[in-house]
Amino acid sequence: MIIACWPISVRVWHYWVDADNNHVLGGRGVCVSLLAFWLLYRARGSLNSAAPRRLPWAATLLLLAAAATLLTWLGDLTAWQALMLPTLMLLGILTLYGPAVTRAAAVPIAFLYLAAPAWDELLGPPLQKLTLWVMSWAAPVSGIPASVSGSVISLPGHMSVEVAQGCSGVGFLIEGVAIAALLGEFEGARWQRRLALVAGIIPVALLANWARVLLLVYIGYSSGMRHILVTRYHLQFGYVVFSAVLLAFLWLVTRYNPTRTPEAVAS
Repeated sequence: MIIACWPISVRVWHYWVDADNNHVLGGRGVCVSLLAFWLLYRARGSLNSAAPRRLPWAATLLLLAAAATLLTWLGDLTAWQALMLPTLMLLGILTLYGPAVTRAAAVPIAFLYLAAPAWDELLGPPLQKLTLWVMSWAAPVSGIPASVSGSVISLPGHMSVEVAQGCSGVGFLIEGVAIAALLGEFEGARWQRRLALVAGIIPVALLANWARVLLLVYIGYSSGMRHILVTRYHLQFGYVVFSAVLLAFLWLVTRYNPTRTPEAVAS
């Protein structure tokens, strides 16, 4: 399917790796895509054992998805074209090989949805506004005399911190969802457990981003905006915070797993 949609695949690839693009999820798209293909290779046993059965009626859905993909091409909506590729893949497999093979390939191919840069455009602005709203009351509660106007957090002494769209937390959110989904796949968990993992990581990722922004505002305020974490390493600092929170989440959810047997817990 990637070969069949080669022009779109090439355009999405350039969108991922082009450093001039102002998007958050570009570079992560390559990593998530490689992870998706590795999961597909990992599922080769299930794919080989699944009984193929053609579903001609699914071709109608495939044609509709192809038409929608063509519209994104004509409209130069590159970020949204990455969302259509896994849809075309799943519908193509369903048409040619039937539901059993589609179920075996569903999770690996669904990972490609997380690689789509469209999430930055779709979730970035509202999460940016939500982050600014949280800072508008969290900073004063924390003893920081800050006020929020637009995307700027103003501090005394004509100091300010801009919360750009890249600081919205959409990157943390998508990466957290990918890791939670990956954990569910490694566990071979039931769908209830997988949904619980994904639902649980969403507030955790948002809280981690809010903590990052609040800590940077505090460090900037207390150092007169001269601290190296504010001037040079605010992105790296954010990933340190997110990694610590993510590790705590993974430790907690792996300690509490209703699907594990008592013997596995004891070990």
